[in-house]
Amino acid sequence: MSNAPLTLVQVLAGYLVAVLTASVTGGLAALVSGDEESVLVLATGQLGFWAGLGAVVAFARRRSEGRTNIGGTRVGVRVVDMVGGVAVGVITQLILLPALYLPFRGFFEDDALSAPAENLIDRVDGFGLVVMGLGVVIVAPIVEELYFRGLLLRTIEQRWGVVVAVVGSSLFFGATHFQLLQLPGLTLAGLVFAMAVVRTGRIGAAIAVHIGFNATTFALLTVLG
Repeated sequence: MSNAPLTLVQVLAGYLVAVLTASVTGGLAALVSGDEESVLVLATGQLGFWAGLGAVVAFARRRSEGRTNIGGTRVGVRVVDMVGGVAVGVITQLILLPALYLPFRGFFEDDALSAPAENLIDRVDGFGLVVMGLGVVIVAPIVEELYFRGLLLRTIEQRWGVVVAVVGSSLFFGATHFQLLQLPGLTLAGLVFAMAVVRTGRIGAAIAVHIGFNATTFALLTVLG
């Protein structure tokens, strides 16, 4: 197998494959359950999406010259990454995002930013909420960081440099959530995740920041929501 890294077109095509996989798995769940709006359909589609992204990352890793990196970024994680990263994620959610939206608070309702997540969480309880929490806090940060920062960022950087890579991958990360009002905040979060990788050279740092960010969101919506 060739050791040549994936091109940007191939990396983006991989994302489309993940979206298609999500559509297929979610569609099959809808046929089985008979309810297109059920939590089962949502969860199955999300699992398909994560599996698709994971497959792209696995394919890219096999093509890498070393088996401990993706696109030139080490997969490893250190204790300092976890402790410092989680703290940065919490700060991003509690301080940086509110500061970003503060000048525009008069243009939308106070709960508009959290409405999509609240609507999702309101649909589950008990064991389902635990499973959702594990997905949001653990699975999503790992899979998404391996793709967006471990693969996409470095692929862009190889051609256009680190600044374009950080900004471009962050904008794409924000846009893929398909939430216009949340786009600035998600892009800012992406910038923080990207900088964690750039500064440390390890994907583990970005995963830790993402975990702290998502865990804070989940805790706010379930405990204080």
